Amino acid sequence: MIEIIDLSQEIYEGMPVFKDLPQVKMEIHNSHEEWNGERNPKTRTPAVHKLDRSHLCRCNFK
Repeated sequence: MIEIIDLSQEIYEGMPVFKDLPQVKMEIHNSHEEWNGERNPKTRTPAVHKLDRSHLCRCNFK
């Protein structure tokens, strides 16, 4: 019998990470209101999040 194992996990700022990995930093890149052309909306519904990876040292990656 085949067993399906769900390995997905929600990504959020401040989530626990492996000791050698940097902390997760997120911000709203674009909202549904911006895509709809609304100006000065009362709420911002996230459409796309930006994961900040600028703090990673590229010298460790090959």
